[in-house]
Amino acid sequence: MVPPRQAPHRPPQPAGQAELIGHLGQPPQPSPRTQPLTVTGHGPWPAHPASITHDKTLFSGQTRFLTTEPILPEQRVLLRHPTRSDEKSWLGNVYVPLCGKSLDLAFLAEHAETVLGVEYADQAIEEFFIERGLEPTIEAGPPRRYRADNYVLFAGDYYDVTSEHLGPLDAVFDRASLVALDPETRTKYVDHMRSLMATGSRMLLMTFSYDQSEMNGPPWSVSEDEVERLYADGFDIEHLETHDVTDDRFRSRGLSTMIESAYLLTRE
Repeated sequence: MVPPRQAPHRPPQPAGQAELIGHLGQPPQPSPRTQPLTVTGHGPWPAHPASITHDKTLFSGQTRFLTTEPILPEQRVLLRHPTRSDEKSWLGNVYVPLCGKSLDLAFLAEHAETVLGVEYADQAIEEFFIERGLEPTIEAGPPRRYRADNYVLFAGDYYDVTSEHLGPLDAVFDRASLVALDPETRTKYVDHMRSLMATGSRMLLMTFSYDQSEMNGPPWSVSEDEVERLYADGFDIEHLETHDVTDDRFRSRGLSTMIESAYLLTRE
């Protein structure tokens, strides 16, 4: 177990952002084998309103790697670890599925005991550690396990990483995983996620919704009804907030409106 580090001082958040973080900061009240899930990394998501620092997304070949500024303030999963009531910004063990080499991992590591992730492409994981000057120890799998500092990242199929590998999870951050999956794949993805989360664990889920006839994903459109359909079994679902995040990149693809929503899911 990586010893906890003192969370750094953070300046006060604007009222709207702090309100969302407040929702997330309250104390929290095996699936069948399928085809490999090989979606890699966090994808080309839209810019956010001018009042919020937005993503700068780059691409590496045919594989999407997110190389962005740290996760947006209103998306910070500052959940209180149930055994660390005096350290309100601490997560316990937080899991990021289909993580790529997202800088979300680095931000979460400042607030978590352990950041766990799974990514199909070894290249993304190796680049993540190189860019941080870390030399991970690598344990042969499957799945291969990279360890450094308070990171534990798995290289392999999402469905091969089970609760036996992850241990108990306090939180899950799905910023760009569900929306990277076509409709036929989502049910299998959620079934597996359900098997990883114990009662009381929480997920911050970010989705996009738009007229799917106007643009092919990813990111795919995931409506509020779809979130309810997928997660109604075994989760309490709270819709936190919604923003219009339409930008010129997506308008150029024929998209009229792009809506981003945030949900807090608590495992029952």
